[in-house]
Amino acid sequence: MIQVGTTVLLRRPGTSRVALLAFAVIGSAAQGCGQVVTEVGAELPPSSNPQPSSMADADVDAGVDADADAAADADAAVDADADSAADADAGVDADAQVCTDDLSNIGTGDFRVSFVVTTTQSQFAALVNQRAVCVHAVYWDIRMTPGGLLAAETDDGTNWTPLTSTGARINDGRPHDVLIQRAAGALTVYVDGAASGSAPSVSRLGQLPPLRMGTDVCTGTDGTMSFAGTLTSLCVSK
Repeated sequence: MIQVGTTVLLRRPGTSRVALLAFAVIGSAAQGCGQVVTEVGAELPPSSNPQPSSMADADVDAGVDADADAAADADAAVDADADSAADADAGVDADAQVCTDDLSNIGTGDFRVSFVVTTTQSQFAALVNQRAVCVHAVYWDIRMTPGGLLAAETDDGTNWTPLTSTGARINDGRPHDVLIQRAAGALTVYVDGAASGSAPSVSRLGQLPPLRMGTDVCTGTDGTMSFAGTLTSLCVSK
């Protein structure tokens, strides 16, 4: 017998089935020509590189899940930042001074009086106070000297603390931030954020008259004049 020719057809999985066919044409001198067709069941092994569609879909789903998790984490981070910001705002609000405009009955406790002043006046002038009489009694008073310094007082009729500031003068026509503060028994004057004098203060403040600005009970009595200028952003707190 003589093998004349062979043809092999191969298929990959996932296509329509094509059997491996071997076609052999066998002939002999005595028998003439004949043809035998034999189906062989061998198939081409699957490729090691492409992934089955089910695995690819699983990978896509995993990627979507990962993106969703990342988005959720980002949202959680934004929420956490918002909470932190809200907490920070709450802290600022908690620390903010409450302006009461009245230091009645604080005893020897702490207090703050702050304002912005602009003036060119060169006289002994009333700024802000809670004072009923122009003699030693229970009061606090803040005035300006003719030289533009601050004169602060606390008094309870027995413990009188007069304090005149040093350094910066406030009657140069420019706005100045003023703070008079009593803390831990010390009365301190600040001008534009700088400490400008301090003295012990143990005056016990009881009931006081209403707050006055630009004038006080001593106006026209001991040389004190009404204030000429602007006084804004007043805050009295305890």
